[in-house]
Amino acid sequence: MLMHQPTVIAVLALSAALSGCGTMVNITNSSGSVPPKPFGGVGHDLDALAKGDFVCGLDIPASLIGDVITLPDVLIENADFKRTSEPPTRER
Repeated sequence: MLMHQPTVIAVLALSAALSGCGTMVNITNSSGSVPPKPFGGVGHDLDALAKGDFVCGLDIPASLIGDVITLPDVLIENADFKRTSEPPTRER
C-alpha cells in the first residue's frame, strides 16, 4: 500500500530534522576560544534529553554517526587549540 503524500513529506521532514543535529551544534558552536568536543553531538543530545527534549533522544544514533565521522577533525582541532593556547613558559 502506498503512503499518502503528506505522510511521505512528514517522514522526510522528520528524517532531515533528525540528521545529527547534535553534531552540527558541536561543530558550528565551536569558536577560536572553545574547540569542538569529541562526541559532543551525542553529549548535546543527551543534555537536551535530560532537560525533557525527547525529540533529541531520537537524534542520538545520527549524532553518533556524525561524531564518529567528524572525530579526526575534532581531535586535530583540539590538538591545534592546545598547542596554540598554552601560555609561553618562562625561562629562568
